[in-house]
Amino acid sequence: MYNCTIRRNKTKKEIYSVIENALPYAMEKVMEHGQSIALNSKVGSKNKDLIQYKIEKKGQYVEGKLFTNFKHSAFLEFGTGKLADGTLPHIGHTKTFFLSDMKYWWIPPDLSEDGEWHLAFAQAPKPFMRPTAFELEDSAKEIIAKEIVEAIDKS
Repeated sequence: MYNCTIRRNKTKKEIYSVIENALPYAMEKVMEHGQSIALNSKVGSKNKDLIQYKIEKKGQYVEGKLFTNFKHSAFLEFGTGKLADGTLPHIGHTKTFFLSDMKYWWIPPDLSEDGEWHLAFAQAPKPFMRPTAFELEDSAKEIIAKEIVEAIDKS
């Protein structure tokens, strides 16, 4: 016969308090991990300002949001013109766009970042946010659990 006894040093209330205090920090770790994945997957600039996150405590929940804040992120994520993945509807409606079989089009000054005319060509998708979301589905719980265990151990 085998008997095992485990004695806890803290009350349930104390443990719940440690967990509640650890959750925002754990969510911060998840968002930093997500930001890192997205920036490593993204082509071009790796500036952290391009992939941001926000953490909010809402009652008993801690919510983390990872997002992009640059104008052309959807075009990078889903592609453009004939090479787009079809997730989003085409926004091009110009004669040039259709005559070129959706291979190129003009971007007018009011829509360009530098106020000049630009000739744009179709580009294949270069997703960076969707793969990040899929990765976080798998790793977020592990990161949060690790941070909670460390917080309990430290208390």
